Amino acid sequence: MKTIEITILKDENGLLYALDGPGRSNVLFPFQYRESGDWFFWLNGLFTPAVFEGGEFPTDYFRDACRAKHFIRTGEMPDGITIIKGKKLITNR
Repeated sequence: MKTIEITILKDENGLLYALDGPGRSNVLFPFQYRESGDWFFWLNGLFTPAVFEGGEFPTDYFRDACRAKHFIRTGEMPDGITIIKGKKLITNR
């Protein structure tokens, strides 16, 4: 079973990034939690985010998005993900 390691980083504007690859240097996509209680994910650019209302982090969507973006980049579909850094950024709401 191939699992990819994901790092979540936060920039100075509050935007979060899911990264993988050597040194966790490859940005898969940006995402953000907003005060309205919604999660925004920009998988296809910054103009049309996927929005999840209600404040609960969409874990299944995040996992599948990481797997899909990794597949697009490498041609290998991982079975799962492991968040190795930054998990508190998505669980402390």
